[in-house]
Amino acid sequence: MAANVRPRFVLTMKSFVIKVIIRALASIWALLGLSMLFFSLTLFLPNSIKSRDGFSIGISAFGILLGCYFCYVGFLGWLRFSPLAVRHILRTLAFMQVGTIGRAEQRFEFNDSPEFTALCFFGGWLLFYLLYRWVVSYCCRQLFPIPLNDVNPQVSNA
Repeated sequence: MAANVRPRFVLTMKSFVIKVIIRALASIWALLGLSMLFFSLTLFLPNSIKSRDGFSIGISAFGILLGCYFCYVGFLGWLRFSPLAVRHILRTLAFMQVGTIGRAEQRFEFNDSPEFTALCFFGGWLLFYLLYRWVVSYCCRQLFPIPLNDVNPQVSNA
C-alpha cells in the first residue's frame, strides 16, 4: 500500500544556486558599502564639517559606519563563506526590505486609523522576521549540512 503513495511536492534548491545568489547579494552589499563610504567621506562629511552642523556630521558618521558594515558583509560573502556570512547577508536583505513597510499602509483606502497603521507596521516586522528565520535556516541546512558522524558526538571524560 505504501508503494502507491505519491510523493509530496517539496521545494528544494541546489546548494550551488543558493551559493551563487548569496554571493551576488554579497557583491551588491559590497558595492553599496563602497559607494556609501565614497559619498560620505568625499561629499557629506567635508560639507558638514565646513558648516559646523552637528546633525549632518552625525548623519555622515552613520553613513560611514553603515558603509563599513556593508563592505564587511561583502567580505564575509566572498572570502569567509560560512553560516555567519549567510546570516549577515540575509539579515541585510531583510533590513532593506523592512523599509517598504512604512509605505505599505498608504496603499489602502482605510488607512486613517492609527490602529491599522500600527497593525501594518508590527505585522510587517513579524512577517519579515519569521521569513528571515525560515530562509536563513533553509539556506544554512542546504549549504552546510551536518555530517553523519557528527550527529551524536561521543563526549570523552578525559
